[in-house]
Amino acid sequence: NKLGQDTPTFLIYSLHFLLIMFSISVAVFQKKIRYKKLIYSILSVFYACFLYLQISSIIENETTLRIITHTKLNISYILFSLVCFLLLINRGKPAFYFWLIAGVQSILYYLSFNLTGTGFNESIPFHLKTGIKGAGIGDFYKLIIDISLLVALFVFSAFFCFKNFIKKETKQKTINAKIPVFLMLVLLVFNPLNYDIYQTYKVVDEDPKFLFKDNYQPPKQPVKNETKYNLVWIYAEAFERIYLNQDIFPDLAPNLAQLEKESLSFSNVHQVWGTGWTIAGIASSQCGVPLYAVGRENNDLDQLPSFLPKIKGVGNILAEDGYKNIFIQGSPKAFAGNDKFLESHGFQMFSLENIDEKYKTPRNFSRWGLNDDKTLEFAKAKYKELKSKNQPFSIMISTINTHSPRGFVPPDFKKKKYKNGQNVTLNALHVSDYLISEFINEIKKLDTEKNTMIVISSDHLTMRNMVSETLERHPDLRRNLFMIHFPNKISPRISERNTSSLDEGVTVLNAMGYPLERFGLGVSLFSNEKNLKEKTQNKTDDILKSWKKYYFQFWE
Repeated sequence: NKLGQDTPTFLIYSLHFLLIMFSISVAVFQKKIRYKKLIYSILSVFYACFLYLQISSIIENETTLRIITHTKLNISYILFSLVCFLLLINRGKPAFYFWLIAGVQSILYYLSFNLTGTGFNESIPFHLKTGIKGAGIGDFYKLIIDISLLVALFVFSAFFCFKNFIKKETKQKTINAKIPVFLMLVLLVFNPLNYDIYQTYKVVDEDPKFLFKDNYQPPKQPVKNETKYNLVWIYAEAFERIYLNQDIFPDLAPNLAQLEKESLSFSNVHQVWGTGWTIAGIASSQCGVPLYAVGRENNDLDQLPSFLPKIKGVGNILAEDGYKNIFIQGSPKAFAGNDKFLESHGFQMFSLENIDEKYKTPRNFSRWGLNDDKTLEFAKAKYKELKSKNQPFSIMISTINTHSPRGFVPPDFKKKKYKNGQNVTLNALHVSDYLISEFINEIKKLDTEKNTMIVISSDHLTMRNMVSETLERHPDLRRNLFMIHFPNKISPRISERNTSSLDEGVTVLNAMGYPLERFGLGVSLFSNEKNLKEKTQNKTDDILKSWKKYYFQFWE
């Protein structure tokens, strides 16, 4: 792996280290000019090498004019390195303060990028509001160490800069000394963090061609369906469709690839604004609206008694029609407000806290909760239980073992490796493919009446993990997984319609026989009506952002 792309912390540490060494050297040898010149020379060579690596990385990544995610990170490194260099040229207080801001920007952007894989986005303020209770914090131990060291080095650098540069600042001012300060200000403005924050919070005017009232369909009161099919819906954590691609990941997910041939699969499910993290992906697919709560007056979402209470979801509609709905996840119930969302939308929830104790031996846990093999084993038992009762039911399951930044392989499957087994993320995906497909096969055996429809979908695209470099080289192939397996009722094929998770819920209900073609902002993919993605094309994110003021009605 190349420097400047996969060892960013090393480079940032080096910048701080050299800056500290320079500060100390100037303080000790301030009367010996030859040492200063030597240090300047070494520092200049380092900066030249650093910039070369970053620019080379950008050139290698950019095959089009599009700015891909890692390029923004490279730009952040370049800007900070230039600000550091300018501080050495002009050691005044304004330059020092600008350098402090630039350092904070760089650290925050590095943190954001490693959490989301794309930089700062709406998932970060959302989780700041809901808290991180239930998150697998220990899984990010390397990132925590990185950030801690960066902050320590930055504070140490700031101390020496202030002591040796700022306190000894002379009263002599020149016009040329103001130029580096101006350049530093320009570099601060162009930091990618500013762009991402702007994109997250920007106000977009509603386009007269795409009005909310023309695209939003409130769920009708109550909808009935004479045919009562059971439903099993699996949300595979970050398991996007590219992992089925034989050219990029040969034999990584052979079982799901085979299942796709036997299912109705949608190959162009785009990730649109407000759907890019777990609860957002679930809420958008269930209710047909993006998840947005950034601008609410009540910023503490953890204190809300319910979650999106003013809009119905798939669970509500099924419950009104006599279904028993359960949602199963191995992670803690409260993470990101999952419990409140599900309980507000017709589900009984089973999570880490109330799954049967017999599944929860110490070896069956990862940092995110109960491993998927045991969660799916519990789900199978629930399927048997519900099937024995004279009531239609739905079971929805959220897996966790492929969660970024690495993923986990349950102890019983350690020997099931992908290729040489060196990549933990690929091992986790390979095992997840096996576990999900085996669970589906078990359900099919138990479904003697052939009246259970099985849905497999991604909750969102992959965030930062151990295969991100490969994923970033194929941005046009990155799509969410969404397939409906009901071979006795729905013919297997691949649909290339442009769509998003907003259309998934109404499509599933329509497949079950419910007379619904529109639901929330979603449109059934069995209908001939164009969905939002088809109508808005590349403008979908901005169109969804332009409707922010309307989303608050779902919370009040």
